[in-house]
Amino acid sequence: MEGARLLREKRVNGRPRRRECAEEAPGPPAESESLERKSTGQLHFDQAIKWVWQNESFSFVGGESNLTAQSRGVKATKMVLERYAGKNVVIGTHGNIQVLIMKCFDYRYDFPFWQGLTMPDIYKLIFNEKEIEKVARIVM
Repeated sequence: MEGARLLREKRVNGRPRRRECAEEAPGPPAESESLERKSTGQLHFDQAIKWVWQNESFSFVGGESNLTAQSRGVKATKMVLERYAGKNVVIGTHGNIQVLIMKCFDYRYDFPFWQGLTMPDIYKLIFNEKEIEKVARIVM
């Protein structure tokens, strides 16, 4: 990419393991406990996204949990890694599932990392087979 420069390169020596699946969350706290609601009755996005990151197995009605999304994304990523082994591949996705996938390979990619995304962001992930070897943010 002409004009692109790498920023914030991170090397991973042996990936830190992520913890096993979170226990089932009981559900979001009642309105009075901490989640303010808009006059429409909808959760504020920031509160909702924080909740699902803190309670990985919870899903809002009609949605999927972070664990389910992560599983789906990692399965697809591993399939691409197998199918296109040794090749360069570009994958487009939204930030939440991107970080959930990255977190499966290295637990340091977490909610605070997600919060730091500038959206849109471009990350270059280099894999050695199915292990992340290098991650770099690309700025246009």
